[in-house]
Amino acid sequence: MRSRRPDARLRRAARAIFEASTGSPPRRIRAQAGGNTNHVFSIEAAEGFFVLRMDPSPAKVNEYRKERWAIDHARRMDIPAPNVIEVGVTPDDVAFMLARLEPGRPVADVVQTEPVLRQLGQYARKLHETSLSLFGGHHEGSTAPWKTWPEFLEHEFGLARRLEQLQALGLFDERLARRAADLVLRLGDDHEPRLNHGDLRLKNVLVTEDGRINAIIDWEFAVAAPAPEWDLALALHDLSVDEKDAFIDGYGLDDEALLAATPVLAALNMLHYAPFAAAAAQAGDDEQLRRYRRRFARVYDLYSL
Repeated sequence: MRSRRPDARLRRAARAIFEASTGSPPRRIRAQAGGNTNHVFSIEAAEGFFVLRMDPSPAKVNEYRKERWAIDHARRMDIPAPNVIEVGVTPDDVAFMLARLEPGRPVADVVQTEPVLRQLGQYARKLHETSLSLFGGHHEGSTAPWKTWPEFLEHEFGLARRLEQLQALGLFDERLARRAADLVLRLGDDHEPRLNHGDLRLKNVLVTEDGRINAIIDWEFAVAAPAPEWDLALALHDLSVDEKDAFIDGYGLDDEALLAATPVLAALNMLHYAPFAAAAAQAGDDEQLRRYRRRFARVYDLYSL
Protein backbone atom coordinates (compact mmCIF):
# COMPACT_ATOMS: atom_id res chain seq x y z
CA MET A 1 0.00 0.00 0.00
CA ARG A 2 1.36 3.39 -0.97
CA SER A 3 1.54 5.91 1.86
CA ARG A 4 -0.31 9.16 1.56
CA ARG A 5 1.95 12.20 1.31
CA PRO A 6 1.47 14.22 4.50
CA ASP A 7 1.30 17.98 4.29
CA ALA A 8 3.99 20.29 5.63
CA ARG A 9 1.95 21.01 8.76
CA LEU A 10 2.00 17.35 9.78
CA ARG A 11 5.73 17.10 9.20
CA ARG A 12 6.32 20.17 11.34
CA ALA A 13 4.11 18.69 14.04
CA ALA A 14 6.02 15.40 13.90
CA ARG A 15 9.32 17.22 14.26
CA ALA A 16 8.01 19.31 17.17
CA ILE A 17 6.68 16.24 18.99
CA PHE A 18 9.97 14.39 18.59
CA GLU A 19 12.10 17.32 19.76
CA ALA A 20 9.87 18.00 22.75
CA SER A 21 9.87 14.32 23.76
CA THR A 22 13.58 13.56 23.28
CA GLY A 23 15.28 16.94 23.52
CA SER A 24 17.12 16.44 20.24
CA PRO A 25 16.35 17.04 16.54
CA PRO A 26 15.59 14.17 14.14
CA ARG A 27 17.95 13.40 11.28
CA ARG A 28 15.27 12.11 8.96
CA ILE A 29 11.45 11.86 9.03
CA ARG A 30 9.71 9.58 6.55
CA ALA A 31 5.97 9.05 6.10
CA GLN A 32 4.71 5.47 6.29
CA ALA A 33 1.39 3.92 5.32
CA GLY A 34 -1.40 4.75 7.76
CA GLY A 35 -5.16 4.53 8.10
CA ASN A 36 -7.85 7.00 7.12
CA THR A 37 -6.86 9.45 9.85
CA ASN A 38 -3.85 7.86 11.52
CA HIS A 39 -0.50 9.22 10.25
CA VAL A 40 2.67 7.19 10.80
CA PHE A 41 6.24 8.48 10.56
CA SER A 42 9.52 6.62 10.87
CA ILE A 43 12.18 8.80 12.43
CA GLU A 44 15.93 8.38 12.40
CA ALA A 45 17.90 10.25 15.07
CA ALA A 46 21.22 10.10 16.85
CA GLU A 47 19.59 7.98 19.56
CA GLY A 48 18.27 5.36 17.12
CA PHE A 49 15.08 4.62 15.22
CA PHE A 50 11.59 5.71 16.25
CA VAL A 51 7.99 5.39 15.11
CA LEU A 52 5.54 8.25 15.61
CA ARG A 53 1.80 7.77 15.18
CA MET A 54 -0.48 10.80 15.06
CA ASP A 55 -4.25 11.20 14.86
CA PRO A 56 -6.21 14.48 14.53
CA SER A 57 -8.80 13.20 16.99
CA PRO A 58 -7.62 13.93 20.57
CA ALA A 59 -9.79 11.06 21.86
CA LYS A 60 -7.40 8.66 20.10
CA VAL A 61 -4.99 9.24 22.98
CA ASN A 62 -7.02 6.79 25.08
CA GLU A 63 -6.31 4.02 22.57
CA TYR A 64 -2.63 4.96 22.54
CA ARG A 65 -2.59 4.80 26.34
CA LYS A 66 -4.14 1.34 26.25
CA GLU A 67 -1.54 0.26 23.72
CA ARG A 68 1.25 1.59 25.92
CA TRP A 69 -0.22 -0.25 28.90
CA ALA A 70 -0.15 -3.54 26.98
CA ILE A 71 3.37 -2.95 25.65
CA ASP A 72 4.66 -2.12 29.13
CA HIS A 73 3.24 -5.41 30.42
CA ALA A 74 4.91 -7.29 27.56
CA ARG A 75 8.30 -5.63 28.04
CA ARG A 76 8.27 -6.49 31.74
CA MET A 77 8.00 -10.13 30.62
CA ASP A 78 11.05 -9.73 28.34
CA ILE A 79 8.90 -9.90 25.22
CA PRO A 80 10.44 -7.82 22.41
CA ALA A 81 8.19 -4.81 21.82
CA PRO A 82 8.65 -1.11 21.04
CA ASN A 83 9.82 1.14 23.84
CA VAL A 84 7.09 3.78 24.15
CA ILE A 85 8.69 7.14 24.90
CA GLU A 86 5.60 9.31 25.24
CA VAL A 87 1.85 9.37 24.66
CA GLY A 88 -0.05 12.63 24.66
CA VAL A 89 -2.00 15.36 22.90
CA THR A 90 -0.41 18.40 21.27
CA PRO A 91 -1.70 21.97 21.85
CA ASP A 92 -3.38 21.59 18.43
CA ASP A 93 -5.38 18.57 19.69
CA VAL A 94 -3.40 15.95 17.80
CA ALA A 95 -3.06 12.65 19.67
CA PHE A 96 0.31 10.94 19.34
CA MET A 97 2.41 8.00 20.46
CA LEU A 98 6.20 8.01 20.06
CA ALA A 99 8.08 4.74 20.40
CA ARG A 100 11.66 3.64 19.93
CA LEU A 101 12.08 0.58 17.75
CA GLU A 102 15.08 -1.64 17.20
CA PRO A 103 15.85 -1.90 13.47
CA GLY A 104 14.54 -5.06 11.87
CA ARG A 105 13.01 -6.36 8.68
CA PRO A 106 9.55 -7.77 7.90
CA VAL A 107 9.09 -11.52 8.01
CA ALA A 108 8.02 -11.31 4.35
CA ASP A 109 11.75 -10.99 3.60
CA VAL A 110 12.44 -14.34 5.30
CA VAL A 111 12.20 -17.55 3.27
CA GLN A 112 11.73 -19.92 6.21
CA THR A 113 8.81 -18.75 8.36
CA GLU A 114 8.52 -21.82 10.60
CA PRO A 115 11.46 -20.89 12.89
CA VAL A 116 10.00 -17.40 13.32
CA LEU A 117 6.57 -18.82 14.13
CA ARG A 118 8.09 -21.20 16.66
CA GLN A 119 9.59 -18.16 18.43
CA LEU A 120 6.30 -16.30 18.15
CA GLY A 121 4.49 -19.19 19.80
CA GLN A 122 6.99 -19.12 22.67
CA TYR A 123 6.43 -15.40 23.17
CA ALA A 124 2.66 -15.88 23.02
CA ARG A 125 2.80 -18.39 25.85
CA LYS A 126 4.93 -16.04 27.91
CA LEU A 127 2.54 -13.16 27.22
CA HIS A 128 -0.43 -15.22 28.36
CA GLU A 129 1.15 -15.67 31.76
CA THR A 130 0.09 -12.09 32.53
CA SER A 131 -3.02 -12.34 34.70
CA LEU A 132 -5.28 -9.26 34.77
CA SER A 133 -8.25 -8.24 36.88
CA LEU A 134 -10.68 -7.12 34.16
CA PHE A 135 -11.74 -8.28 30.72
CA GLY A 136 -11.59 -6.05 27.66
CA GLY A 137 -9.45 -3.73 25.59
CA HIS A 138 -9.31 -0.91 28.12
CA HIS A 139 -6.27 -0.37 30.25
CA GLU A 140 -6.77 -0.75 33.98
CA GLY A 141 -7.89 2.53 35.49
CA SER A 142 -9.76 3.63 32.36
CA THR A 143 -13.40 4.59 32.40
CA ALA A 144 -15.04 1.56 30.78
CA PRO A 145 -13.62 -1.77 31.96
CA TRP A 146 -15.77 -4.88 31.94
CA LYS A 147 -15.56 -7.05 35.04
CA THR A 148 -17.06 -10.13 33.42
CA TRP A 149 -16.59 -11.96 30.13
CA PRO A 150 -20.29 -11.65 29.11
CA GLU A 151 -20.10 -7.88 29.69
CA PHE A 152 -17.09 -7.63 27.39
CA LEU A 153 -18.78 -9.74 24.72
CA GLU A 154 -21.90 -7.58 24.87
CA HIS A 155 -20.48 -4.06 25.16
CA GLU A 156 -17.09 -4.18 23.46
CA PHE A 157 -16.91 -7.20 21.17
CA GLY A 158 -20.52 -6.87 20.04
CA LEU A 159 -21.32 -10.58 19.98
CA ALA A 160 -25.02 -10.15 19.20
CA ARG A 161 -24.30 -7.74 16.36
CA ARG A 162 -21.72 -10.06 14.81
CA LEU A 163 -24.13 -12.98 14.94
CA GLU A 164 -26.80 -10.85 13.24
CA GLN A 165 -24.35 -9.84 10.51
CA LEU A 166 -23.33 -13.42 9.77
CA GLN A 167 -26.93 -14.62 9.70
CA ALA A 168 -28.06 -11.74 7.47
CA LEU A 169 -25.36 -12.69 4.95
CA GLY A 170 -26.29 -16.36 5.04
CA LEU A 171 -22.93 -17.35 6.54
CA PHE A 172 -24.61 -18.61 9.74
CA ASP A 173 -27.96 -20.28 10.16
CA GLU A 174 -29.80 -20.05 13.48
CA ARG A 175 -28.41 -23.34 14.77
CA LEU A 176 -24.81 -22.35 14.03
CA ALA A 177 -25.35 -18.92 15.58
CA ARG A 178 -26.57 -20.51 18.81
CA ARG A 179 -23.66 -22.94 18.81
CA ALA A 180 -21.07 -20.19 18.29
CA ALA A 181 -22.61 -17.98 20.99
CA ASP A 182 -22.68 -20.86 23.47
CA LEU A 183 -19.07 -21.83 22.81
CA VAL A 184 -17.77 -18.28 23.19
CA LEU A 185 -19.84 -17.45 26.27
CA ARG A 186 -18.78 -20.65 28.06
CA LEU A 187 -15.15 -19.77 27.42
CA GLY A 188 -15.34 -17.36 30.34
CA ASP A 189 -16.52 -20.01 32.79
CA ASP A 190 -13.04 -21.32 33.58
CA HIS A 191 -10.75 -18.61 32.18
CA GLU A 192 -9.50 -15.51 33.95
CA PRO A 193 -8.46 -12.38 31.99
CA ARG A 194 -5.04 -12.76 30.38
CA LEU A 195 -3.16 -10.31 28.22
CA ASN A 196 -3.55 -11.09 24.49
CA HIS A 197 -1.84 -9.23 21.65
CA GLY A 198 -4.98 -9.36 19.54
CA ASP A 199 -3.29 -9.65 16.13
CA LEU A 200 -0.33 -11.96 16.68
CA ARG A 201 0.52 -12.57 13.03
CA LEU A 202 3.67 -12.46 10.94
CA LYS A 203 2.85 -9.02 9.54
CA ASN A 204 3.33 -7.65 13.06
CA VAL A 205 6.79 -9.14 13.57
CA LEU A 206 10.23 -7.75 12.75
CA VAL A 207 13.29 -9.97 12.65
CA THR A 208 17.07 -9.66 12.55
CA GLU A 209 19.21 -10.80 9.64
CA ASP A 210 19.49 -14.28 11.18
CA GLY A 211 15.71 -14.62 11.67
CA ARG A 212 15.51 -13.80 15.38
CA ILE A 213 12.42 -11.84 16.45
CA ASN A 214 13.50 -8.44 17.73
CA ALA A 215 10.12 -6.69 17.77
CA ILE A 216 6.45 -7.58 18.00
CA ILE A 217 4.58 -4.46 16.90
CA ASP A 218 1.03 -3.07 16.51
CA TRP A 219 -0.47 -3.69 19.95
CA GLU A 220 -3.57 -1.60 19.22
CA PHE A 221 -5.86 -4.65 19.45
CA ALA A 222 -4.42 -5.87 22.76
CA VAL A 223 -7.14 -7.15 25.04
CA ALA A 224 -7.64 -8.91 28.35
CA ALA A 225 -9.38 -12.11 27.27
CA PRO A 226 -9.24 -15.89 27.73
CA ALA A 227 -5.94 -17.36 26.62
CA PRO A 228 -4.70 -19.01 24.57
CA GLU A 229 -7.98 -19.17 22.63
CA TRP A 230 -8.32 -15.48 21.78
CA ASP A 231 -4.86 -15.07 20.31
CA LEU A 232 -4.76 -18.50 18.69
CA ALA A 233 -7.98 -17.92 16.73
CA LEU A 234 -6.35 -14.87 15.14
CA ALA A 235 -2.78 -16.11 14.91
CA LEU A 236 -3.48 -19.44 13.22
CA HIS A 237 -6.25 -18.74 10.73
CA ASP A 238 -4.15 -17.61 7.76
CA LEU A 239 -1.15 -19.93 8.24
CA SER A 240 -0.32 -23.08 6.30
CA VAL A 241 -0.56 -26.40 8.14
CA ASP A 242 3.22 -26.55 8.62
CA GLU A 243 3.22 -22.99 9.93
CA LYS A 244 0.39 -23.80 12.34
CA ASP A 245 2.42 -26.74 13.64
CA ALA A 246 5.44 -24.49 14.18
CA PHE A 247 3.44 -21.93 16.17
CA ILE A 248 1.72 -24.58 18.30
CA ASP A 249 5.00 -26.43 18.91
CA GLY A 250 6.56 -23.16 20.06
CA TYR A 251 3.61 -22.48 22.33
CA GLY A 252 3.84 -25.95 23.82
CA LEU A 253 0.15 -26.79 23.53
CA ASP A 254 -0.37 -30.54 23.54
CA ASP A 255 -2.63 -32.31 21.07
CA GLU A 256 -5.36 -33.05 23.62
CA ALA A 257 -5.65 -29.41 24.69
CA LEU A 258 -5.57 -28.20 21.09
CA LEU A 259 -8.30 -30.63 20.04
CA ALA A 260 -10.48 -29.54 22.96
CA ALA A 261 -10.03 -25.88 21.97
CA THR A 262 -10.72 -26.39 18.25
CA PRO A 263 -14.51 -25.68 18.32
CA VAL A 264 -14.17 -22.36 20.15
CA LEU A 265 -11.21 -21.37 17.95
CA ALA A 266 -13.44 -21.89 14.91
CA ALA A 267 -16.27 -19.89 16.52
CA LEU A 268 -13.99 -16.97 17.38
CA ASN A 269 -12.38 -17.02 13.95
CA MET A 270 -15.75 -16.83 12.19
CA LEU A 271 -17.02 -14.11 14.52
CA HIS A 272 -13.94 -12.01 13.83
CA TYR A 273 -14.81 -12.16 10.14
CA ALA A 274 -18.29 -10.66 10.70
CA PRO A 275 -17.51 -6.91 10.33
CA PHE A 276 -15.30 -7.56 7.30
CA ALA A 277 -18.01 -9.60 5.60
CA ALA A 278 -20.58 -6.91 6.40
CA ALA A 279 -18.28 -4.25 4.95
CA ALA A 280 -17.82 -6.30 1.77
CA ALA A 281 -21.58 -6.62 1.41
CA GLN A 282 -22.08 -2.90 1.93
CA ALA A 283 -19.45 -2.16 -0.72
CA GLY A 284 -21.07 -4.61 -3.15
CA ASP A 285 -17.91 -6.74 -3.23
CA ASP A 286 -19.50 -10.02 -4.33
CA GLU A 287 -16.12 -11.59 -5.07
CA GLN A 288 -14.93 -11.12 -1.48
CA LEU A 289 -18.22 -12.44 -0.14
CA ARG A 290 -17.80 -15.52 -2.34
CA ARG A 291 -14.40 -16.13 -0.73
CA TYR A 292 -15.90 -15.82 2.74
CA ARG A 293 -18.67 -18.29 1.84
CA ARG A 294 -16.05 -20.78 0.74
CA ARG A 295 -14.28 -20.54 4.06
CA PHE A 296 -17.46 -20.81 6.11
CA ALA A 297 -18.50 -23.84 4.04
CA ARG A 298 -15.20 -25.50 5.09
CA VAL A 299 -14.17 -26.28 1.51
CA TYR A 300 -10.52 -25.95 2.56
CA ASP A 301 -10.82 -28.44 5.41
CA LEU A 302 -9.07 -31.43 3.84
CA TYR A 303 -8.61 -33.39 7.05
CA SER A 304 -12.16 -34.18 8.18
CA LEU A 305 -14.75 -36.62 6.85
